[in-house]
Amino acid sequence: GRFPWLYLWLERRLIHAMARIYIVREDAVDFYRERYPFLADRVAFLPTWVDEEVFAARPEPARRQEKQQLAQTYGFDPTDRLLLFVGRFEGQKDPLLLLEAARHLNGLMAQTRLIMIGQGSLEPQMRAFIATHGMNHLVCLIGAQPQPEIARWMNVADCLVLSSAFEGMPRVVVEALHCGLRVVSTDVGETRRLVQHPLAGRLLNTRNPQVFGQAITELLSQSPNRDVCQQQVAPYTATKILAEVHAAYRAVHGRAS
Repeated sequence: GRFPWLYLWLERRLIHAMARIYIVREDAVDFYRERYPFLADRVAFLPTWVDEEVFAARPEPARRQEKQQLAQTYGFDPTDRLLLFVGRFEGQKDPLLLLEAARHLNGLMAQTRLIMIGQGSLEPQMRAFIATHGMNHLVCLIGAQPQPEIARWMNVADCLVLSSAFEGMPRVVVEALHCGLRVVSTDVGETRRLVQHPLAGRLLNTRNPQVFGQAITELLSQSPNRDVCQQQVAPYTATKILAEVHAAYRAVHGRAS
């Protein structure tokens, strides 16, 4: 971000030696094919995938038990609705937009908690915002967590919220939907590929915090449909996507069957 010229310099010198180039944004595939026409047949779109063994939907009794345990650990009421953010506390993810949106939940925030998992340079600003607006009892900042713990939160939350300014194909959205968790996100990168059904979530083409808050409120007013969420990402399991990558790898090395 600070030295784009250095990145481009390295790219031009290294890209010639690459046998396959995979990109997680489909529009970027055309960009690279135009930029390096002699490599056009080596560039392909690679969807993000989910580890279906880790990020699996759990039965309702298990969800309730997990929520009880997390409520006791982190000091919220087990009947509270949970909004979940997972990502770096950096400008790309724009967590401050999400905090501002949480102030526009039309009275729902009294029974809703925003769980923010991550770390980054914006954390001091986030904590200052939370304190300034009296949101200490409504927002819980948790440091970076291992995947099994994130999957645990995805199984007890009511909505994943993503406020990114830009993305490729965000893995966190694939993982959340595979756990049966609905999503409210800015319409960035390949999120539109993932959230196609209104019961699976909402995509916003504006960065207005009030509109963001209204979308969350609207989604929480509907009953969840975990089956629809999982159907959205059925093509993007590690088993399916990595099998294609492995086949390409074998072809490059002359061992294709």
